[in-house]
Amino acid sequence: MNIFKYEVFKRLGTTLIWIVSLGLFIYATFAFFESFQGSSFTDLLDGFPDAFKKAFGLEQDLSTILGYFSFLAIYLFLAGAIFSSNLGLNAVSVEERDLTADFLISKPVTRNRIVTAKLLAGLVHVLLFNVSMGLVCYAGIESFSGGQEYSMQAFVLIIAGVFIFQLLFYAVGFILSVLMKRMDSPLPFSLGLSIGLYVLYSFDAVLEDTPIKYLVPYDYFNPGYIITNEAFQTTGLVISIGVILLSVTAGYILYNRRDIATAM
Repeated sequence: MNIFKYEVFKRLGTTLIWIVSLGLFIYATFAFFESFQGSSFTDLLDGFPDAFKKAFGLEQDLSTILGYFSFLAIYLFLAGAIFSSNLGLNAVSVEERDLTADFLISKPVTRNRIVTAKLLAGLVHVLLFNVSMGLVCYAGIESFSGGQEYSMQAFVLIIAGVFIFQLLFYAVGFILSVLMKRMDSPLPFSLGLSIGLYVLYSFDAVLEDTPIKYLVPYDYFNPGYIITNEAFQTTGLVISIGVILLSVTAGYILYNRRDIATAM
């Protein structure tokens, strides 16, 4: 319990900075929704290729509040990926990087309990991020939709999709941190992973329906698909759950066999 509390409070400041800065950006961007009402920009977008619109979250009609939200959701997914993968990459690597692992493993707790406490602490931060962003987006929609009706089910599914998507990046970050011998700074890895997969997603959108789509989580919870069908893509959901379970299980096994670097 002590490790869990320590990990939760240690990263609380960073998480709050993420929430405040991204929340202000998202809420402020909703203020531009009114300018899309009946503007020539939406007519101009109609002439763009579908692949381009999919890559940048412009598939839906931007004059509807959910269509505009699906455009903003791309930034939410991208930021969520960077935030969560960074958490996962830091989960166990930070002790070895700072050479404080010997202090931790000298405590009368098993490695499994250490990993569990760290993963649960990270999960608290992912939940905090997701719930806060959900509330910010709801406030933005209610404040700037001009009374336009929208599907609450589709909205909740998109936010839930962001959460599962974040768990996926968190789990992948965790297994990468266990697999790598030493990681001086997780940020370049989290940026490379999150932005690199988004670039692949854009390529898949341009090339249209290639096998690449199974490798890019951005396609699993496409907001445009969720708004149209009010459901997740089954394949993406199954792959996500499978990767999460596999990564966490393998992480436990490998961490128990790992030679941990200490200050001694």
